[in-house]
Formats: sequence, C-alpha cells, structure tokens
Amino acid sequence: MHNQIISLFRLLPLLIYTCSLFFGCAEKDVERHVFSLDDLPEPSKLNGTKHLYDELLIPYKIHYTGNYLIVAESKKVENDKIHILDPSNKKYLSSKGIDGLGPGEITQVQQIENISENDEFWIYDFEQILFSKFDISDSSKLASEQVSPRRSTIFMTEATLASTNSIFGNGVDGWTKYIEMSFGGDTLAFFGNWKDVLVDRPLPNGHKAENFDANLVSNIHQGVLKGNLEKRMFVKAGMQVDYFEIIDLDNRSSKIFFGPLDQFPEFTITYSMGYQMPGFNFDDMKLYYRDVYVGKDSFFLLYIGKLDGKLDDLSIPDRIFEFDFEGKPINHFILSNFNLSSFTVDEVARKFYGISEDDNPNVVEFDY
Repeated sequence: MHNQIISLFRLLPLLIYTCSLFFGCAEKDVERHVFSLDDLPEPSKLNGTKHLYDELLIPYKIHYTGNYLIVAESKKVENDKIHILDPSNKKYLSSKGIDGLGPGEITQVQQIENISENDEFWIYDFEQILFSKFDISDSSKLASEQVSPRRSTIFMTEATLASTNSIFGNGVDGWTKYIEMSFGGDTLAFFGNWKDVLVDRPLPNGHKAENFDANLVSNIHQGVLKGNLEKRMFVKAGMQVDYFEIIDLDNRSSKIFFGPLDQFPEFTITYSMGYQMPGFNFDDMKLYYRDVYVGKDSFFLLYIGKLDGKLDDLSIPDRIFEFDFEGKPINHFILSNFNLSSFTVDEVARKFYGISEDDNPNVVEFDY
C-alpha cells in the first residue's frame, strides 16, 4: 500500500530553466514553528456514515467542487476512472475517463481540482504529465481539453494548478523549493530553499545537513500540495515528515510548522543515477499527513500518524486539523469509526467526505 502512495510522487520533468534554481535566490524570511497536540483545541469526535456506490471499484481520490463529488479510481481500473456523484441526494450521476495515451485519455489521477463553480473540473495525470479538463454537463467520457507543460531536464514534483494558465510545484534538482510556471514553459516565480526545513532540526543516525543534496531533502519532505487559486494560498503537507507549510504565492513567502510530533524519519543515503536518495525501513516508518483541503479562509489536514501496515487500524484514529492562513489552530477532529485515504470538505454544509481505508473502500460522510 505504501509503495502505491509513494509512487504518486515520483519525479516528473517540466520545463523550467533558470540558473537561480541551482544557486539559490533572494527571498523573504521563512517563519518556523513547532506545535504538539496540546497546542490544538480540544478534539471533537465525529462518527461517519458510509455510502455504498456500486460503480466505485478501487476509489482513492475525492474532491468536492461546490456542487458535486468527483471520485478518482486507482490506476488499476482501466476505464470509468472518474465518477461524478450528487452528495445532496446521494445519487450516482455519471462516469468519465478512458484509460490510454490517446487524445482525451488519461492513465493515473494524482490531483482533482476545479477553478470555477461551473460544471468543469481538472485532473492531473502524473504519468503523462498532463492536465485534463472534463465537463460534467456533457456526455463524453474523454477530456474536453488537455494541456501538457513542456519538458526538460529540470524536475518538479507535486504539480498543482496555480491559475487558469499556470502550475505550481516543488523543485527538486536544485535548492529552490517552489516554482510557478506557465503552461508555455515561462518561469513566473521561484522562491524558497529546501534548507529551510533543516534549520535547527536534529537529524537521525549522525547525519549532517551539509552532506545532503537537494534531491535527498526534497524526497524526504515529499507530500501533498494543494491551494486556493482565488487567494493564491497553498499548503504543502509532509507524508514522511510531520510538517506543513503555508505558502503565499503572490508574496513568495511561507510559514513552516513542524508537528504534532516533530519527528525526522530514520534513513540511509543511497544513490540512483547519481542522485542521493533516502533509504527507508518502511516497516518501522510512520506516515503523517495524507491529504489537504484548502478552503476559503482556512485549510484542513488529514493526519494519520501511524505505520504503513496499520493504516486501517481504528485503535489509532485519523484526525483532521483546521488552521487559518496565519497558522492559528481552529479545530481538531477525531474520526471515530472510519480511517480515510483521501478527503474533501463542504464548508457551507460543514461536511467532510472521504474515501474509507478498509477492505471495501467507498464514500464516507461526516458532519462537523
């Protein structure tokens, strides 16, 4: 299961060319904070209701558009890879997504996003390095539009839409941490330094930060990156390190929060094609933040804090933290009867929707 999760974040080449990626760049100071569970509000326990949609086979991603739930299937599902649900009436509406490499086809969904409140949504196919737009109102299962950023030898991970014509993601070839580029390949922003996440941090196994290269640091700190496109606010949350970063894209500034355990995973340094790579013992390694939802004035984090082999263990319940964009904690929820692999939020109706982490994954609904 962990290998499936980690595979979502493998390197993907995108065209960016600037010498500043390799030598660093001027940037605003980065705020660093550490918190624990004691710093969060008293938790509220939530009980969820599972809704069984027979059409869902191996669901693993979910997104709320404001009107519809969009559910993406695992790569193993060949066709009908995307499902549209009406959550208010608990109805299955339609499916989209033809498996393949041809026009309008997709292979693996990493991200689901909607830019506006109309009936369109975008998915990011990380295998094809392709953004595909689908229209809920039409009957076609193929994407109505596809955009593939140009490629080169510079790499970006965890790509997400930053606007109607640009993407935002993590750089990994050099020390520059964040990059925004247009679909045409023009660099619009580059800022942050991967060294920011190492400042004053105790490292395991006698490692010294000065011996690390950027590729190693970025791999250890891989995770989920999502944003509010209207406000240009983004949140990066770590899967293998319990940290998150609040990113103001317009101001090119960020705040880093380590917690609630503030732990650095043990690892050895290995090499692949000349690049440093972390070697983990996954049997003893915890996973932390599994998903993020960035809302109107706050964001929500799905925190699991358990070993890979115990992702469905309800004795260690999943939690959802809510913070505002300044980093102030607002809410703390414990999911009592279901663990989740992905989640989304209806802020108006105050509902969480997720994909259950169990033997029969399907849609779960929580009122909060």
